Formats: sequence, structure tokens, C-alpha cells
Amino acid sequence: VEVLDDKFDGSQTWTSNYIGNVGNAVDNDMMTVETLFAGQLTMMINGTAQKAWVIIKHEDIASDDDDFTNGLPKIFIPCGRDRDDDGGKIAYWAWFTSRVLDYAQTLPCLNMKQAAVMGGSRLGKTALVAGMLDTRFRYAFSVVSGCGGAAITRKKVGETVAEICKRFPYWFCENYQKYIDRESEMPFDQHFLIASIAPRYVSVNSAIEDTWADPLSEMLSCIAASE
Repeated sequence: VEVLDDKFDGSQTWTSNYIGNVGNAVDNDMMTVETLFAGQLTMMINGTAQKAWVIIKHEDIASDDDDFTNGLPKIFIPCGRDRDDDGGKIAYWAWFTSRVLDYAQTLPCLNMKQAAVMGGSRLGKTALVAGMLDTRFRYAFSVVSGCGGAAITRKKVGETVAEICKRFPYWFCENYQKYIDRESEMPFDQHFLIASIAPRYVSVNSAIEDTWADPLSEMLSCIAASE
């Protein structure tokens, strides 16, 4: 975990040297988030006169592959995944953000009522899960999270359950694979994930031409979550 800039006053532009998916988040009187990148999971916490930016190296928590013998998985499931509902890597990454927040609570200079979690792509999915699991996050920013993230699964374009499970099955529990080419049989959809963060705040962001993430399905998910 790396504190990127503990003197961010809202007037600066925050950037990263990671070359990845880029999205612009919403500016308001609570916070200013200029750029988000797919290569990192980020937390921002308002202080009394400054903002703390925390960069979480997700592959230090658990490797981004099908190896469950390192990092947190080695501790929680030392014999590897042997149940269909054993969590995938996204669950481990999301869980760790709460442990970072535990530490942040010990710092009197930070206002824990203004904590945010944000990420792009696989870490956009992670940000949503973290926001769902930990109510201390007032804001969850998700960028190009797409399939398995903010996008409605049914009738979406771009990445599907079949495609994401073929390339990245280890992100999810194995039960998710039961819905390959059977999305209409799912007893849930991704708007459940977004709605579970309410009444706290969620920002969903994807480029209009990023059909792989499918921003239309993300918008439909937000609409359904608002009902």
C-alpha cells in the first residue's frame, strides 16, 4: 500500500505513469478525481484540510492468475479452491481494501465519513464489491467494469459470461460458470450489486465507444438499480 499524495488539496491534477484504461470521474464539492487507471485500486479519504490517496497493489494481495497458493488465498484456503462458492481473486482484492480502511481509521487527521474506493476494469469490479461489502465507503467509483461489474448481463454486447470465464475464471467463484450461455436463467443481475451500495454513492463510467465494457448495459444497470 502506497500513500500517493497526502497533501492533495483538490486544485491539483492527479496522474499516474500506468498506461491503461482511462476514465474521468465526477467532480463535486466533496472530492476531485481527475483520472483513474485500470492498473491500480485506489482509495481516497478526505482529511480536515487535505486528501489522502492510497494506491493498493492488487497483485501483492493475490496474483492476477489462477494460482491460489500465494497471498491471501494461501492463508484462507491453503489447500486451494475446492468448493464452487469459494471466492475468486476479486473477492480477495475487495476484502483487503477494508483492511486498509481499518488502518486509516487509526489516523485522526482523516475524515472517515468521506472515504471512497475506485478502480478500472477488473478493479472497477473490485471497487463495486468493496463498496457493497463495507459501508464505511461512502463512494464507489467504477470505470470500464463491464461484464461482471456494472453492466447488465442479459442481452449485453461485448464481453459475455462465456468470454470472461474463458479468460479470467479465477476472478469469480466457480458457480458463476453455471450461467455460461444461460444468462437469462440467472436469479440476479448486476444492478443488484449497484443497488446494494445504496443509499451511498456510486459512479459508473465507461467510454461510449467501449463496446467491450458496454456502457449502454451499464446505464441500464444504473437505471434498474435506481428503481
